[in-house]
Amino acid sequence: MQTTDSHGCGEGITTPNIDVLATGRIGDEDFNGVITDTAMNAVTGLFMGLPPVDCKPAYIAVGDGTAAAATTDTALEHETARYPVTQLTQANGITTALLNLPITSQDLEIAEVGVLTKDSVLLCRANVEIVKNQNNVINIMWVLSMERGTGNA
Repeated sequence: MQTTDSHGCGEGITTPNIDVLATGRIGDEDFNGVITDTAMNAVTGLFMGLPPVDCKPAYIAVGDGTAAAATTDTALEHETARYPVTQLTQANGITTALLNLPITSQDLEIAEVGVLTKDSVLLCRANVEIVKNQNNVINIMWVLSMERGTGNA
């Protein structure tokens, strides 16, 4: 399915359907997140001729908020720490952001995780249940995939 938007003056712009998915892994646990409306609007804006928005993941934030992740989120419910992405790779429409929290890092009880740009734009958020103490290493890996829609609505 494609979407057509009108900008007055009889002009119609057709934007392709885009399928996006945010999945992650912390240790042995998999989780599914939501792509925020802000991130989707930035992608859609590319097809609408709007000024580009930097959507490069720069930080992974953790928090102890328990509200369910929603596409309307613009921040974590209660962010407790933010870390620069340790490794960022991108190929074939799949972006992988990795954060390594070493043994020496603080104790954390993590109930929510989010990926943010350098300008603190929340790209995606997920609810998790992870406890990290100073005796273990935690790797947080987010996989953000985007592909052309199937056209089936």
